[in-house]
Amino acid sequence: MMSDFETYPLSFAQQRLWFFDQWKPHTPMYIVPLRWSLYGSLDVEILTRCFNEVIRRHEILRTTFEVQGDEPVQVIAPALTLEIPRLDWRALPQAEQIEDLRQLSLATAVKPFDLTQLPLLRAQLVWLADEEHLLMLDVHHIVYDGWSTNILRQELMTLYTAFRAEQPSPLPELSIQYADFALWQREELQEMKLRPHLEYWKTHFTPLPEPLVLPTDHPRPATQGFVGDIVRVPLPTSLLAELDRFSHTEKCTTFMTLLAVLSVLLARYSGQTDIVIGTPIAGRTQPELETLIGFFVNTLALRFDLSANPTFRELLSQVRQVALNAYDHQDMPFEKLVEALAIKHNPSQNPLFQTMLLLVNETQSDEFAVPGLRFRMLDTETTGTSKFDLVVSVFTAADEADISFEYNTEIFDAATLHRLGYNFHTLLENILQNPEQRVLEVALLSADEQQQLLDWSHDVRDYRAAGTIQEQFAAQAQATPEQLATVHTDERLTYAALHARAQSLATLITRLTATQD
Repeated sequence: MMSDFETYPLSFAQQRLWFFDQWKPHTPMYIVPLRWSLYGSLDVEILTRCFNEVIRRHEILRTTFEVQGDEPVQVIAPALTLEIPRLDWRALPQAEQIEDLRQLSLATAVKPFDLTQLPLLRAQLVWLADEEHLLMLDVHHIVYDGWSTNILRQELMTLYTAFRAEQPSPLPELSIQYADFALWQREELQEMKLRPHLEYWKTHFTPLPEPLVLPTDHPRPATQGFVGDIVRVPLPTSLLAELDRFSHTEKCTTFMTLLAVLSVLLARYSGQTDIVIGTPIAGRTQPELETLIGFFVNTLALRFDLSANPTFRELLSQVRQVALNAYDHQDMPFEKLVEALAIKHNPSQNPLFQTMLLLVNETQSDEFAVPGLRFRMLDTETTGTSKFDLVVSVFTAADEADISFEYNTEIFDAATLHRLGYNFHTLLENILQNPEQRVLEVALLSADEQQQLLDWSHDVRDYRAAGTIQEQFAAQAQATPEQLATVHTDERLTYAALHARAQSLATLITRLTATQD
């Protein structure tokens, strides 16, 4: 290694992604895809110069990861020049452009990075018309998070404006770099300083919760897969406005109310009342970190008790307190918590929680402009991955809102997630209409759906001709012996296995009865 390369320890969050990359090398799981439409007279040379100035300013964007001794380290290169190739598709028909762009965008979003090789970001321009381009940027999550996008956007705007006017960069030099944060975190979060946080979280997770077992469409594989897809369900903005008003009245945030609603939904689907939901938190607790590109995100695991069947207001009060306590102790890295709790590794599931909730407020416009050029950020399609069983994201903007369900396609079908989404919608409506309802009794079906069930109930068929229930079950077991019949915690039984157990139990009961006689 060249002597002018600097090395630093990894932050705790980086270490988690690094270990994951060792387990699943070159996975596309942690690639952040960004897509912008550019309208106007684009100067590609100036845009390239802007990106390279951002890379010069932020050391994390010229960082790779290697092992020294037994420990992974950040390796910071003294310089890096990024090239932005441009494809000229102006001659293609629009319909062909659209399909080719979709395929290219997905292909680049899943093209893996090698964490030992620069760069860990790549850019691509597609020239669609004389004054229209698509800019595709893909960055590995280990050097970048959602907050970083706003920093990148602001710096690009400032730099492009200055360079186009043949002025030098007006951006002040950064006072610290991401590597300084990693060093600070390692020094600050020593055992003595972590102890108050660790004591809180250990109490919060004693005893350890049972894994959440939602009804799945397919058996859970022995080793967790990360193949995923997304289902979106629209939400009326009027419902979101009502949610905001209710949350304000109850002296809690909209996010807290959504947490409470989701915990009810998960309890109703699973039949469990000890519910744990994960949520990301920015992790930028110091003002100096707010202007740095990098990966600062921490994860909070929030645990709720619905066993007493509280009213929704009572549950919301509990959720509010749990969330506030978690924020007070957010400096505890999730990776250190899992280690401290000595959670037995289960290769089929994530530790502590399997469902995550995000609230995304689109307060900033998707568009921004510089002299002669307008940028519009585009939604990115799913990259075909899912980090958890279920990630529920509520997106709100000035004139629209929806719920996005990113799900593991190895265990769920899309139809199940559509149904879950509409149940969430109905549950939220019914709770806001009457928050004094007991949470395990709130209707999940709309009035129309309930009426449909009543209509179906009038279509009574005489099943007696098919034999007793025992005879019908035996016939089903014979017809589909390998089909999944029941799931309880980690145990799954096919029809054949369940029928065999029922027969054994029936024989035992018969013998016991005969003995008593």
